[in-house]
Amino acid sequence: MQKKKQYNAFKNIKTNNSRNMFGSPTCKIDFGESLKSVNIEMCMFTNYFANKKIFYKFVKKNINDIVNNRISLVDSNFFETKLVNIDNDFFLELKIENILKLTTEKKVRTIPTLYKFKELNNKELQYYVEKIDVDNFVVRFIDLYHLVIPAPDYERGETREHSKEKYELHKNDKINLSEIKKELNL
Repeated sequence: MQKKKQYNAFKNIKTNNSRNMFGSPTCKIDFGESLKSVNIEMCMFTNYFANKKIFYKFVKKNINDIVNNRISLVDSNFFETKLVNIDNDFFLELKIENILKLTTEKKVRTIPTLYKFKELNNKELQYYVEKIDVDNFVVRFIDLYHLVIPAPDYERGETREHSKEKYELHKNDKINLSEIKKELNL
């Protein structure tokens, strides 16, 4: 089976061209209000952790590396990037609106243009990001289990998406993303 080429929506978008010591492009990433977990049963979405073991530590390290410019969201070696298209998808629009509203605890007037950054080392981890300007990005929310836009994991041999099963597995998890915020002093 031929490996599918990774798509990066920022491939042709200009940034400041500065690079970190590892050669990755640098930019300012604001995690702001995104480091808060929500559980929305009607949308089958949750981003709580079950415990502070392997996956929690991976996400914490990933966020720390992004904040400290050791890895970059705009580097296709680390992230697959896609524009989130909510046109003609009322359910997806409603789902994202609810996630934004509960994460930020603010009324959502319009949904910003969002990009989905999928972590290549763990494809369930996805950051939903708004590009503010050339070098400034704001993470609006984090999807830990690939529940916002579910799809089958073809690399694992899945032929259908398993969002209901994934949601049922994680709906009672209690460790909040805010724990990472506290531990990293963000």
